[in-house]
Amino acid sequence: MVTETDRDALRELMPELLNVRCGITDLRRSFRCPSPNHDDRDPSAHYYANDNTVHCFGCGKT
Repeated sequence: MVTETDRDALRELMPELLNVRCGITDLRRSFRCPSPNHDDRDPSAHYYANDNTVHCFGCGKT
């Protein structure tokens, strides 16, 4: 089970994870959804620095 502490740790690492795992370097621009369950062809995800989260407007996941 994922705890809130686990989520907080992942949020802190979010910019690095997006860069290393997905090759996303410019977090000011929209990008393709990193979810393997969403076959995203258009940049529909956005990174929010204020709470270190990613939201995909295509599939609705945060």
